[in-house]
Amino acid sequence: MIKLPESFALHLDNPIYTVADVARIIDEPYHIVYHWAKESQEKPPLVSRCYSFPEEELYIAFVGLAEAYTVSILRKYGLSTRQIRTVVKKLSSEFKIEHPLASNRFRIHGAEVLDNLGIDNPELVTVKNNKKVFRGIMEDFLSGVTYADDGYPRRFYLIQYRIATVMVDPGFSSGEPVYYASCVRLIDTLERLRAGETLAGVAADFSTPPHEIEEAWKFDRAKAA
Repeated sequence: MIKLPESFALHLDNPIYTVADVARIIDEPYHIVYHWAKESQEKPPLVSRCYSFPEEELYIAFVGLAEAYTVSILRKYGLSTRQIRTVVKKLSSEFKIEHPLASNRFRIHGAEVLDNLGIDNPELVTVKNNKKVFRGIMEDFLSGVTYADDGYPRRFYLIQYRIATVMVDPGFSSGEPVYYASCVRLIDTLERLRAGETLAGVAADFSTPPHEIEEAWKFDRAKAA
């Protein structure tokens, strides 16, 4: 962990994640997330990173994790990284938004920009009260984000879990996903189950609802299959 001055914004400048951490949390391959965070002259990064080291390890703040999760969801709707970069460029230039994929203004302007750019996806964008708005899992995600006063996320919930309520907040467990009910890290329950302990025993030890741990365990097993 890199020591930063306390004055640095926790969610914007504190490099608490590696690319591997981000890939694990949002359930994307490492090389894909690395590509999103890698900068070149032709393609600015989609995921903001704090530092690059000689070993080319990229460190990412909480705002970058939120950007990566947004990119992941948009790609699930079939948008290409090229299309997403076009949206980011438009939001940055026209609306003067920094970190547009993480900003609360993305919820306000993102659907409109997609539509104006001719990126037609009726499963992603709909009309409500004469405004273009997001729908489906994109709206589910945005609805679960808690924003700080500066308009950037301070907490969000992982929408791949439908039974368990799993939050990611840099103020809890160094930004690791935790069960909202107990603030216990998912990784701690999963490691115990991988070691052969019973679901009931793990739930009792961590004071976490067993049905929530069971869903996380099934999700973990499906990824490992």
